[in-house]
Amino acid sequence: MSQPAAMMRGYGYFGLLPFIVLAALSLADGDPDVIWRSAYDSYSAVILAFMAGVYWSLSLRGDTAAHASRLMAIAVALAMLAWVNLVLPGLLRAMSFALAFYLLYL
Repeated sequence: MSQPAAMMRGYGYFGLLPFIVLAALSLADGDPDVIWRSAYDSYSAVILAFMAGVYWSLSLRGDTAAHASRLMAIAVALAMLAWVNLVLPGLLRAMSFALAFYLLYL
């Protein structure tokens, strides 16, 4: 594995750490309205928006105008979804984030 690929993999795993720690703290506290849940949701929105940025940058190298346009549309939709998710009620917000992250890796 090349050095940049290894670094990206390492950063990817490091980026999972806040998800794990904040989920554990949120579950350990027992109160669904604690700051840990808010921090978890905020981090989720930031990462989803970051991933949208990845799609945006890929659109700049699109093979065709149609492909580039589709990637830009996905990027904008993901960024908007990240923002809208922050005002959704608890369970709907969690399901929406889970679906968005699942769709990223299809």
